[in-house]
Amino acid sequence: MYRKKGITVAASVAFIAMLGTGFALKDSLFPAYAEMSDVDVNLTSTSIESTIVNRELVKKLVGMSYYENQIPIQFSNIGLSDSSVNLYTLYWTLDIMDQLGQPLPVSELEKFTQDLNISKKTESIPEVMRNNYQAGIANRLELGDSDKGKYVDELMGHYDDVDHLFYFSSKDEDVTGKLSTTLEVISTLKTMGIPLDKKQEIVDKCLQLYNNDENFPEHKPIESMGKGAVLISILKELGYTASDFKGQLVDRSNWLTELNQNPTGYIHPSDMSAILYVHEMITVNEFFGTSYQVPKAMLDDSLRNSSYDKDGKEFIVEPLIVSKAMAVYKKFDYPFPFLDQVKAYVKDMSSTGYNKNGVVSENMRENYYGIALAKKFGYAFDEKAMTHFLENTYQTQVEENSSISGYNKLDNIYCLVLSYQAMGMELKDTSIISQAVVRYLQDYDVVDPTKYGESLNTFDTGFKILSLLHEKIPTDLNKKTVELIESLDNDQQIYNTMKVNKVYNLINCVGYENQHSKEIISKVMETLNKLKIEGAYKSKVAADLPDIVSTCEAVQVLKSRNQFNDVQRQEVREYLKSIFPSSDSTDSNSNATTWPNLMQLYYECLLSSY
Repeated sequence: MYRKKGITVAASVAFIAMLGTGFALKDSLFPAYAEMSDVDVNLTSTSIESTIVNRELVKKLVGMSYYENQIPIQFSNIGLSDSSVNLYTLYWTLDIMDQLGQPLPVSELEKFTQDLNISKKTESIPEVMRNNYQAGIANRLELGDSDKGKYVDELMGHYDDVDHLFYFSSKDEDVTGKLSTTLEVISTLKTMGIPLDKKQEIVDKCLQLYNNDENFPEHKPIESMGKGAVLISILKELGYTASDFKGQLVDRSNWLTELNQNPTGYIHPSDMSAILYVHEMITVNEFFGTSYQVPKAMLDDSLRNSSYDKDGKEFIVEPLIVSKAMAVYKKFDYPFPFLDQVKAYVKDMSSTGYNKNGVVSENMRENYYGIALAKKFGYAFDEKAMTHFLENTYQTQVEENSSISGYNKLDNIYCLVLSYQAMGMELKDTSIISQAVVRYLQDYDVVDPTKYGESLNTFDTGFKILSLLHEKIPTDLNKKTVELIESLDNDQQIYNTMKVNKVYNLINCVGYENQHSKEIISKVMETLNKLKIEGAYKSKVAADLPDIVSTCEAVQVLKSRNQFNDVQRQEVREYLKSIFPSSDSTDSNSNATTWPNLMQLYYECLLSSY
């Protein structure tokens, strides 16, 4: 829901990655199209079993996977990959909620208690910022002195006794990084009501730096912000003003006048950090007891240009920036121009566990699963933006360059076609795709024994695309498919894995009936029996546990042969009940460390309908 965009070093401390002879082909049995399966891949007409699938929970999980305010719009597993709250998101969103007059009740905040455990580590946020966020959030829970002391001890572990400043990750950091970290830590300790033992040392250090002209370079406003403005903010946060240091301070009136009268030097239209600089300058002027004002139009333009996407359609909420911006507007007595967008952001964060972070990359398969689930369960998303993304993908991957050079692009095209159908969109020219797929399959080498697995996936996916487009399979590809099937049969390794379901699918595409085909299908069914475990199915004989995708693939084969009976159906449903998350699984105090990803949710819903 938010994007890192041009944050400076000084500000960044508050912010913080995939033809055989055995087959007698019969023309009369050739399917008219590449008919892979009767499965409703888009879930549109699928009847979901409500005793297994909690509709509201699925909607919530889909919402957690939905990243709307970025380019491109995406559904992604990232939002489901960790059940832990994102401390950065929670910390700054709580501040936004306070400014909106909608503070989060303590009873709701208590759900995140385990995430505030000082011993809990996270790779995504450096230690000092993690501790800072934990302390700031935990302070809202009315902690006792002993509990507060745990956070203070951790924060003080980042104090440099030589430089008399706090450091971000290393004592070797330059003064700019240390000043920013010091300001953050002091602010948190002040909020917690904790006296700072090192206060005088820090004050003396800041006075020393204040009187060094190198930290107040003329005509270099951005550099001045990272040093001079921050150290003045530290002194102000410690409770001082310039009048407390009469006779001890070098005259900085020229420096201050330049910054106050020329805000364009640090308020750039596309720089997200600009609002942070204004926030600093408010504090600086309070320290000196001088007046400071920035025109509302300038603030509006800066925030709009730095926070909207490149098309000017989506307002991207970076919670730190928005929190500071709201404080700035309030200080100047200006109405905040983006309240609706911020309220929508808070609502989204509240409903999805405050776990979203950063920008997700394009992943056509994950995005397709998200679309299909959202459409099925009535999760509202920006369909106009999604349509734009899919149309743009069609243009770049089909119209401008239809050539398929590997399996990844083939799979992307497959998921693109699925997504178009799930969205109810119409492809402009299906012949471009079908011709590209046919050319790729015709040129593909199916006799290389080192590529049997890839060959099987390639033909299975290629034929699925042709099936979705209602395109016939050329005769030469039928023969090539037979060659591949026979090679896999001779190799025998396929009969130890669930990939036999793809062999079965290909057999149904090429059309034949003879003794050899019956023998292969018999081996497929024997393999399914070997892979069955606890009423479900595993991916290979060597695997210890069943999985949702293998189970679905096995059931699809059984259903196509009318061999999926009521006993098997009940076994599968019991398996689903054992793995599908309960309605409490998205609470932060749940024992779960991860939630089902989009693919698992998709197949769980599909299986529940059988």
